Amino acid sequence: MSVGFVYVIGSVRAGERRTYVGWCVDLAARLARHNAGRGARSTRGRVWSLLYAERCPTRREAMSREWSP
Repeated sequence: MSVGFVYVIGSVRAGERRTYVGWCVDLAARLARHNAGRGARSTRGRVWSLLYAERCPTRREAMSREWSP
């Protein structure tokens, strides 16, 4: 089992603020994918910054944490 992360990224464009919650196994690579327009469809066309990250013992727990408050 590999470790996972749940993360929150944020972006501001023309005064409009957006956040996005996701999970991954490599934070740096995932943020780079979002900023290259290869992340989730709702994140394309923006510049994102990492706002929060939480390490989870397994990928499964990271996926579960993405959906829980």
